[in-house]
Amino acid sequence: MARPAGERVFIGQGLRTNAVAIREMLENDVFGVREVVVVKDAWRKQQQMHLDTYFNIIDKDLAVLESGRNLPACKPSIHKKCLLADVWTRQANGRYALTRKEVNFVKLIGEYKIQLIPVSEEDQRAYGINFLTLGPRRIVGVDGVSPKLKRDLVDAKVTAQWIDFSNLKLGYGAAHCTTQVLRRGLTEGLTVK
Repeated sequence: MARPAGERVFIGQGLRTNAVAIREMLENDVFGVREVVVVKDAWRKQQQMHLDTYFNIIDKDLAVLESGRNLPACKPSIHKKCLLADVWTRQANGRYALTRKEVNFVKLIGEYKIQLIPVSEEDQRAYGINFLTLGPRRIVGVDGVSPKLKRDLVDAKVTAQWIDFSNLKLGYGAAHCTTQVLRRGLTEGLTVK
């Protein structure tokens, strides 16, 4: 499957991923895209520990965001769930350069013409944002979310397969957290004992 956001990827910087790790990934071109958006989360709470627990991409022009984070005008010092973003752009030499610093994330999403489906905190706690995108507007989601969220997705022409993740959620993850993108060639020369 192609990347849900095309030549742009999003990574969260917060409770579980720090700036040093992201910088190392940028320097080693782990992303392999034209643009990397680093979403800075100052809230740093276990409930929303990773980007995919409060924001997720469904298609190049559609995403979900926990409703308490939909703050198009905010300051992290005042609004605890305010999100800022740094944008890194691949240069002609193949290296990434910081091209925009600490822009409001919700406004940036608007600039990218990505429609946001708001997700209630209750549905967020039920792992309603932690779905796996299989293709444009096709997701595997965690059953147990509200009928409203399911209806909102249907209204946005999203096809969702809902599965029981009750045991896996005990480890504080769901459909997105339990999967990993594979990149062939990285395991060459490794031996398994």
